[in-house]
Amino acid sequence: KNTAAEFVTGDHMPENWRGSLLANDFRANRTVRYELKEEGSGYTAREVQTVLRSSHRSFRPVDIKMGPDGAVYVVDWYNPIIDHGEVDFHHPSRDKAHGRIWRLVAEGRALLKREPIAKATPPALLDLLKSPAQYNRVQAMRELAGHEPDKLLPQIKKWISTLDQKDPEYEHHRLEGLWLAVATRANYTELALEVLRSPSPQARAGAVRAIASWNSKAGPIDKMSLLAQAVEDPHPRVRLEAVSALR
Repeated sequence: KNTAAEFVTGDHMPENWRGSLLANDFRANRTVRYELKEEGSGYTAREVQTVLRSSHRSFRPVDIKMGPDGAVYVVDWYNPIIDHGEVDFHHPSRDKAHGRIWRLVAEGRALLKREPIAKATPPALLDLLKSPAQYNRVQAMRELAGHEPDKLLPQIKKWISTLDQKDPEYEHHRLEGLWLAVATRANYTELALEVLRSPSPQARAGAVRAIASWNSKAGPIDKMSLLAQAVEDPHPRVRLEAVSALR
């Protein structure tokens, strides 16, 4: 029974934190880190660390986000009463005036440089899709989604063509490009087909979800045939995404 969750990404937090999931156990007045492990079509999570805790019962962490500086920000509702009906809504102990935000940083490690995103050029924003920090990728994607698809498509294609195929993150970068094409309704069906044939099952699963969200205005794509192939994929997560799409 946690509230909110955030993946640890970027280069500020320690290496063993990256890919972990942070979540708030608001009843026990703490924020917890979980290690995730792929298993079958999904994941298993193992609690490994309490990263923030208070003995004060008003400490109620209810939201959590990684900031552009790589630090972790936790919203503390600061209320001794959990909002269940057994306590009167007019009870004087309900604190309606206070709240806090806690900032967690890694000692001895440099914070991240804040990347310029607002009004940045499309080439600069596209390069941010390769950032290890999810904050940068999400914000760059949101900024790019405001551009006209017809003008953005040639730049997406150029960016994809310049990606280094020897880069360990090549398949992930290509998938980011596909998600951008879907978000902007850009006609880039060939990229969808290429990622669907990726050697990475994670990328193929992402491609299946992208194809399921494909808008016909972006160009013709034979969804049913592609999903029929994905249902027989050797990896269970790809098959699960295909079944979910067909649902």
